[in-house]
Amino acid sequence: MLLVAAVLLFSRAASAEVAADDEGYYCYGDGHLHTSQPCRFFAIVIDAGSTGTRLQLYRFVHSTLPRGLPFHAEEETFHEVKPGLSSFFDQPELAAASVEELLKTASRVVPEKLRGRTPIVMKATAGLRLLPGDAAHRILEKVNASVRASGFVCMENCVGILDGNEEGVFSWFTLNLLLVRFYHDSAGNEVDPSPGRSAAAFDLGGGSTQVTFWPQSDAIFDAHPDFRHDIDFFQTHMHLYTHSYLGAGLQSARLGILQGEEREVEGVLELESPCFPPDFQLPKWEQALKEWSVRGTADYSLQACQKTIRDFVRRSNIGQLTDLRGSSHLYFFSYFYDRARQAGLVKDGEAAKPVKVVEWRDAAEKACSTPSFDVDAPHWLPWQCLDFTYIHALLKDGYGLDDHQEIIPVNSIKGMGVSWALGMAYSLVDEFHRELALEDIDDGDQRSSVNATGVELVDSFLTVISQKTTDVLQFFNLVS
Repeated sequence: MLLVAAVLLFSRAASAEVAADDEGYYCYGDGHLHTSQPCRFFAIVIDAGSTGTRLQLYRFVHSTLPRGLPFHAEEETFHEVKPGLSSFFDQPELAAASVEELLKTASRVVPEKLRGRTPIVMKATAGLRLLPGDAAHRILEKVNASVRASGFVCMENCVGILDGNEEGVFSWFTLNLLLVRFYHDSAGNEVDPSPGRSAAAFDLGGGSTQVTFWPQSDAIFDAHPDFRHDIDFFQTHMHLYTHSYLGAGLQSARLGILQGEEREVEGVLELESPCFPPDFQLPKWEQALKEWSVRGTADYSLQACQKTIRDFVRRSNIGQLTDLRGSSHLYFFSYFYDRARQAGLVKDGEAAKPVKVVEWRDAAEKACSTPSFDVDAPHWLPWQCLDFTYIHALLKDGYGLDDHQEIIPVNSIKGMGVSWALGMAYSLVDEFHRELALEDIDDGDQRSSVNATGVELVDSFLTVISQKTTDVLQFFNLVS
C-alpha cells in the first residue's frame, strides 16, 4: 500500500495542470511520462538545535532500480541561523523571525509551482526540551504560524519537539542509508541486512548525545529493556539499541562539569575549573538561560580536569557498550566531528578515516598544556582542554570503549550531511505520499488521516523501501 501511495504522487502530477519544465522538476505532461527528464521533488527539514536552527532542504529524484529505494536524495541545501530557538525563551516572535529567514531561503530554491507540493517539518531537539515551564510551547506556537504561512505543505504535527530516541533512530537510518549498508554491498551484490554489516551511530549535540546500533544479540537488552526499538524492513526484523542522554550534550556537559565549583561573587554566578589556565577569565558565558563568569584555577592540568569530568560522566549513567568493542563500524558525527577537526584528527574534504579513542586523550593533554590565550582567540579555543577531555571520558568511562578502539568521525557522506534530518526527510516524503493517496482513494463518505510521526514513521516508511518498484510502476504506465 505504501508503495502504491508513492506512485500515486507521481500519477497525480500527471493529472494536474502541469507540464514538464526545463529544470526537470516535473516529468509529466499531457498524461504521459517524459522519460528524458527524471521526476524530482523536494522535502524540507528544519532542525532547531540548541545552538542554532538549520535548514536542510533535500531534492529527491525518482528511481526505478529494482533493488534500491523508490526515490533518493540527490542534493542538499543547507543554511543555518544562530542562536538556537531556546535563546528566545522570552521573545517567541524573534524565534519565529529566525525561522522565517530559513523559509525565505527555501522559497528561493524550490520552484514556485512545487511549493504547494513540498512537505515541510520543523523539529526542535534538546535545547527546547530543557526549557522550563511553557516557554517551549510559546516558541513553537509562533514558529508553527510562520511555517504554515510559508506556502509549503505543513501536515499535522509538522512543528514540534523531536524525542531523543527518534533523533537516534533517524540518525542511524541516515548513516546506514548513505553507507549503502542495507540493500547491496560495495560491489553491487544483493545482500541481506545484518547486525555485522550495519554501522553504529553516535551523535553529540549541544544538549544531548545519542547512540543507536543493531546489536549482535538480545542480551544487551536484559539490563536496558527500555532501550530496545523493533522495526521490520527488507523482510528482516531488526532490534535496535537506541538511547538519548539528555544533559550529556557538549554544551550541557560543560555546565554540568563546571557547576561543581559554582559560587556567587557580587551578584555574579562564578564557575571555577582546573580545565582552564589560572589567569583565564570568561566574564560572560550564557548557558541554561543564565549568565555566568568562568575562571581558571592554579591546579590547571589534564589530570585535574579529568577528575572533575569523570565524576560528571559517572553521574550521567552512560550505558557501557561492550557489544561494540572491537567493531570497525562506529561512526561519530556532529560535535564529535567538529572537535576532531579542531584537534587535527581529521581534515575537511578528506575521506573518512578511523582514529583511536586514545587520540582524544592525546589531544586533551596538548590542549591542557596551553599556558594562556590571546583575547582575540576563537571562542572555542579555551574550551578545548575541557571538550577533548570530556569526549575521551564519554567514550572510555561512559560508553566503555577501549583506548585502542578505532572510531570514524564523519560530517558528510556522498555530499549529504550525516544527521537525523535526512532520515526524517525520507519519512516525511512517505507521509506526504500517503496523504495524497488517501485523497485519491477517498470515496467521499469516509476519510482516513495519517497522523503517525517520529519513530512510527520510520517503522512505516522502512516497509516501502523493502519492496521492488519497477513492476508496480509499469502497471501504472509510469515506466516505458
